[in-house]
Amino acid sequence: MKVLISAYACDPRFGSEPGIGWAWVNAAAVGNEVWVLTRPHVAEVVEEALRGKTEAVPRFVYVDLPRWAKLGGLLGRRYRTYYTLWQLAAARRARALHAEVGFDVVHHLTWANGWYPALTFQKDAAFVLGPVGGALKVPVHLLPSLGPRGACKEVARRIGQLVAHINPVIRAVWRRADVIVVLEKSTLYALPRRYRRKAVVRHNLTIPEKLRAAIGVAKREDGSHIAVLAGRLLPWKGEHLAIRALATAPEWRLKVVGSGPDLSRLRALTEKLELNSRVEFVTRVSQHDLWEMMRTADVLLVPSLRDDGPTVSIEAQALGLPVIALDQGGPAELAKAAGSSFVLVPLTTTKQIVSGLSNALLSLGTARPEPESITEAYGVERVSRDLATIYSTAVRNSTDEN
Repeated sequence: MKVLISAYACDPRFGSEPGIGWAWVNAAAVGNEVWVLTRPHVAEVVEEALRGKTEAVPRFVYVDLPRWAKLGGLLGRRYRTYYTLWQLAAARRARALHAEVGFDVVHHLTWANGWYPALTFQKDAAFVLGPVGGALKVPVHLLPSLGPRGACKEVARRIGQLVAHINPVIRAVWRRADVIVVLEKSTLYALPRRYRRKAVVRHNLTIPEKLRAAIGVAKREDGSHIAVLAGRLLPWKGEHLAIRALATAPEWRLKVVGSGPDLSRLRALTEKLELNSRVEFVTRVSQHDLWEMMRTADVLLVPSLRDDGPTVSIEAQALGLPVIALDQGGPAELAKAAGSSFVLVPLTTTKQIVSGLSNALLSLGTARPEPESITEAYGVERVSRDLATIYSTAVRNSTDEN
């Protein structure tokens, strides 16, 4: 099939959504002719990554906004307004490409949020939306734990979700999609009932090829217990809960890997609880070095209060590292996979969550995930097979509707 993929985030250097975008476009290129719309700031690294590849090579088309449209830097690439304007530009380029190539399928891949515009669909091509998430919410009673700024942002997000739900543009995207792939069941049930019949649940997580060489946990000789927490430091990701849990787990040390708006609050909390000797902040680290940190750790902590699919949790599982996470969204779905090793802490009150995380650390057993099962379930080969089914279903649904 001839497939056009819209991948706003697509970068072979990183994990999370850019890495997912990169893995999925390459998986889609197996057995298909694939064109990819993405942004030009990754052009050099993309072309370098593709150099020497002779089979299943996706063709990249770079789309960006004119410099004046960025309002003097006020619209960074992280922001929704910039993304929406980029979608408009990508839609225009998609129309021109479709007139030239004639695509069988148009696939919106990233950003993976079903409440954001996805505007590259074409009149006479099947349209696949996803995998997308975005329906999960931090429970109201847990908002105070985020701090004033974090709580205000979560309230604003909830309002944005309500507005998006009745936004005619977003509803037109859901209506036009022939298949909607959702990351977890909360997103499925948040869709209007009429669109759920064409939705399938399928996470977007993949094991990077470079990770396979690092598989296997390295043993330490010092007898210490080390937990790793990795990702962008944001209030809703619950890093503050993990630090509080460490106060009642004296045998454990914690490495907090990453940076973000919540860093200063987390440092202040660590000092307040007198945990400076047991909590280490590592703000800048390469992906490879993060994998090495996880290989020499005992557990990965994922205390997110809402998360569709934490990429680092699957990377840890592939390295043979168990994961302690809150029982919600993505982790709850990922824990069901064969060969996985998740300890799920109930999403209750702040005090109970902190106690649950601490107890999980203190009682952590010797059970480890099975890397071979994990890499099979989350490898690029599995993505390729699932995409073949998704594309075929989308074409069939599109033909039936017409």
